[in-house]
Amino acid sequence: MAIHSVGDQARAFVLQSQSARLRNTLQVLTDELSSGIVADRAGRVSGNTTQLHHFETQIALLNQYKSAGAEAAASAEAIQNILGALQKDAAEFNATLLTSDATKGVGHVPLRVAEAQGLFETAVGRLNSSIAGLHLFSGLATDTPALIEPDLILDEIKTLTAGMTTAADVEAAITGWFDASPGGGGFLDFAYRGTMGEPRLAQIADDRVIAFATSAATPAIRELLKSYALTAVADSGAIAADSTAQLRLIERTGEKLRSNDGALLDEMGRVGLLESLADRFSTEHTNALAIAEIGRANLITADPFQTATALQEVQTQMQTLYTLTARLSGLRLVEYLR
Repeated sequence: MAIHSVGDQARAFVLQSQSARLRNTLQVLTDELSSGIVADRAGRVSGNTTQLHHFETQIALLNQYKSAGAEAAASAEAIQNILGALQKDAAEFNATLLTSDATKGVGHVPLRVAEAQGLFETAVGRLNSSIAGLHLFSGLATDTPALIEPDLILDEIKTLTAGMTTAADVEAAITGWFDASPGGGGFLDFAYRGTMGEPRLAQIADDRVIAFATSAATPAIRELLKSYALTAVADSGAIAADSTAQLRLIERTGEKLRSNDGALLDEMGRVGLLESLADRFSTEHTNALAIAEIGRANLITADPFQTATALQEVQTQMQTLYTLTARLSGLRLVEYLR
């Protein structure tokens, strides 16, 4: 059995310490070679880290603005797509009303009513859709669908107009309900679940904020729903017995869709400007980020040749240490005395 003296134990401790130091150095050099960044950043800049901190702060801020800009651009694009789909549906239905006998023949009334009800439901569904978990037509309440279910809205309108016998009365009641201010017991109180007044903001630069003001409460969108509602309820209540009044409501739907088309296009234009602005700043941030990263890299980039050379030297030292340790561990006093 080998008997170790105190000197042997001290030597073993020294060898273990040297082995741990070399392994740590090897790990550091390996990380530097793979990442291209020096481990001791402060040492690389001789303790003067002001410029390094400046670059790192700038990079963090630019990444934040770039992310916010990308999210804003995606939101604007999604809003644009939904508005575009709403405008397209309205234009096609208006074209149908203009090119058919929908406003002349009583036999077309059930078909046009069904189409208007379907378009109303589709419009509400589009406005309630979520993009990346956000309901974009709910103002600040992005966690909540903008509107209640479409059948509940139409049922409320049918109840409101149930006893009316003229197209003018029905239109006046529906118009008043959709146009009522908050607290007036109309669309904004009964059907809309989002917020009003304060737009949803996205800061995309130090001095630039994008404001998303489009919601299901926007006048152009309410006017669109109102136009569909005129025909959608034409087969209910007292007015269902008056074919002339029904045809007049269908005719008014077409007229209101045509007059509202410009407002929808204007809303799309405003959102398009926001999307363009977000894209422009995103490009600027990308360029500025590349410059800042180059500046930081010039300060802390590890020289691959020097790192590889140092790594090879450490590997050689470790091999030498392991060889020495193996030889020392094999020494025995008995073997020496022979």
